[in-house]
Amino acid sequence: LVMPGDVKLKFPSPEPMKVIGRPNQIKTSKYTWLNFLPKNLYEQLHKFANSYFLVISTIMYLGEKTPLYVGTIRAFSTVGVLVMMMAVTATMALLDDLRRKQADREINTKKACVWSGGVQTSKKDWENVAVGEILIVKQDEEFPADMVPFYCSGEGGNCYVSTANLDGETNLKLKSASKEVQAACTPANNADYNPDRRAHGVEKLEREVLGMIDKLKGDVVAEEPNSNIHDFKGSLSLQNPSKPSESL
Repeated sequence: LVMPGDVKLKFPSPEPMKVIGRPNQIKTSKYTWLNFLPKNLYEQLHKFANSYFLVISTIMYLGEKTPLYVGTIRAFSTVGVLVMMMAVTATMALLDDLRRKQADREINTKKACVWSGGVQTSKKDWENVAVGEILIVKQDEEFPADMVPFYCSGEGGNCYVSTANLDGETNLKLKSASKEVQAACTPANNADYNPDRRAHGVEKLEREVLGMIDKLKGDVVAEEPNSNIHDFKGSLSLQNPSKPSESL
């Protein structure tokens, strides 16, 4: 059953599901060259101290230039200090935002290994990874997106994931592939866990697993990309010639 907000795609499919308005791009910067000045001024004038001195400077200017009352202190002295302080703050904000843009660019242009069909893989920028693509992630590599494990070369289809860059927790979290999918993706000559083969035949094992995935047929129903990093809802139904489809 496909609910509102869910996406459905064939599995496996080298063609990703295009979800409009949901790129995989990381963006931590908050300014552009067009909105920097007005947005920064708006933020700074929301600070009580800046607003206070702006009002005081306005009152001093009126006393200096109009006959409403006599101003004994020139407004320039207060305005000059205010403008200087706001200019320094704006410069620091700009430099910090430029560093954020550079960091975003470095992350977005990292390369992910994507299944292209058969036993073929290709490299793709993280920012271009789309919903529904099958990715190959090796030991100590970072994930380019939220992922569901289909096959893990660890014992029992297990792998250990560090989420320190998300929640600060340094302890490794155990993640496991579904037993049915793990079994369906496991080559016949590697049904038992073999640490020596896993260590010395990674590329061969990868090709064999991709070949097994290419033979599978099924449907995936999953929720659209969202900001919730703790929960995921989805199902995978595999078609087996000797068995009815199973929801995983």
